[in-house]
Amino acid sequence: MARRSLPLLPCEMDDVSRASVAMPRKRRGGLFWHQSFRFFWFSEASSALGASVAVITLPMVAVVNLQASPMTLGLLTGAVWLPWLLIGLPAGAWVDRMPVRPLMLVCQGVNFLLYTSIPVAHLLDVLSVYHLILVALLTGSTRVFIKIASFVFVSDLVDRDDLIEGNAKIRGTESVAEIAGPSIGGAFAQAVGAIGALFATGMSFLVSMLCLLSMGSSKSNHRAAGAMDQPGRGKLRREIGQGLKFVTRDPYIRTLTVSGAATNMALIGFQTIQMPFLMKDVGAPPAAIGLLLTSMGVGGLFGALVVRRVSDRFGSARSVILCELILAPFSLLIPLTTSGAGLVLMAVGGMAVSARITAGNIIQGSFRQAYCPPYMLGRITSAMRVLRYSFIPVGALSAGALASLFGTRAVAWGTMAFLALTSLILMAGPLRKTRDFPEVPVVVLQP
Repeated sequence: MARRSLPLLPCEMDDVSRASVAMPRKRRGGLFWHQSFRFFWFSEASSALGASVAVITLPMVAVVNLQASPMTLGLLTGAVWLPWLLIGLPAGAWVDRMPVRPLMLVCQGVNFLLYTSIPVAHLLDVLSVYHLILVALLTGSTRVFIKIASFVFVSDLVDRDDLIEGNAKIRGTESVAEIAGPSIGGAFAQAVGAIGALFATGMSFLVSMLCLLSMGSSKSNHRAAGAMDQPGRGKLRREIGQGLKFVTRDPYIRTLTVSGAATNMALIGFQTIQMPFLMKDVGAPPAAIGLLLTSMGVGGLFGALVVRRVSDRFGSARSVILCELILAPFSLLIPLTTSGAGLVLMAVGGMAVSARITAGNIIQGSFRQAYCPPYMLGRITSAMRVLRYSFIPVGALSAGALASLFGTRAVAWGTMAFLALTSLILMAGPLRKTRDFPEVPVVVLQP
């Protein structure tokens, strides 16, 4: 998902209407021929693949090498998400103060050192569960900075007209990484053991670093060199507060934040009971479960591939609404899943949900990059993510508690019905009256 003082004042509606323009069609050749973007894209791909492999290999090391308990695995998973709640808001303000590419270089280098420290500790016979949890916590912290900084960097790197194409390429690559990562991690673990697979994970972040270094110098299209001197720059707490004010006062950003929070709560609620639902209620074999999870990634890739054309044809804001209205009902196929041929319902529903989320995120992200004041984009992004991610533990704990009372299929119905209804949040906001997202904020901060 400001260095000017309040109050927030509404813009004239005529100004907003004049600023609302369709996303132009991409130029011949696209961003693949943009050398700096290409290296950044490869860097993001390597980093995303490493993170996806680590999702499998880190718990595998805990179970196979350290005989970790389920509670320990829960702590390991929680340690990855905890940094968003602890440092998410100040991280956005820090990103706005720093040169973005050097920050990403440092974070990728730290990830390389952290992941490769596990094989070293294993060789020295000093590896412990506490070491793994610390690595999860610290890599989760670097992930906070990388996610915010990379989002800001795209708007620095490419022209406004190319934001949707750039975001689609990066998000599509992330979907491919999510598909391939678990399989690659499992294959590495089978061949060289879980510890060896974690070493390969660390190397992926080294490759990401080298790609960033290969970019050479690149101009900043949106965050001018004078951004550090923007009005309102001062205490960290004040800057964080201004980012939160923008998110809560701007009707477009506020609507997208609330919608994202509700969507995350529904998704994490289902993911919490997904495995027992498929294994016990449905009776799906492990191989079939792997194929089902892969199909969800394919849906996300499809959403990334078609989003530019859909946005050009129907308008950016209207495309978000269309994706919601057309694809949201498919989530209700998931609770109907049964064994055998009934697994197709899970595959179709999962692909539709993934395509809906991916396409919506690409359009919304491109809108925020073009719409938000460039010098406070980091703060706005971190504020949106913290508010959205704060509902993840609520969804997980609620789903677990309800599943113990009513069963996993009942919770699958509840979470998927709630996910389908989240589209109404967007309909209640300003998007329903707009063809294209505006490029000038509806609220401004007075200096």
